[in-house]
Amino acid sequence: MTNPSERLMTKIIQQLQAEQILTEQESNKVAVKILSGKIKAEDWRLAIELSMDKEVQNGEETYS
Repeated sequence: MTNPSERLMTKIIQQLQAEQILTEQESNKVAVKILSGKIKAEDWRLAIELSMDKEVQNGEETYS
């Protein structure tokens, strides 16, 4: 059974993946840091930037 913090983290990660803000690989890295209690704002920013870079490299960038 997971605790409330783990359930919240899972929902946040899933939503960020659904919105294509984080890749699965970057989500896993962020999740580990969240669960360890050592995540910083810089970690979020880096994960999002790396995810966006991967989308552009894969030609998945969409323009709104």
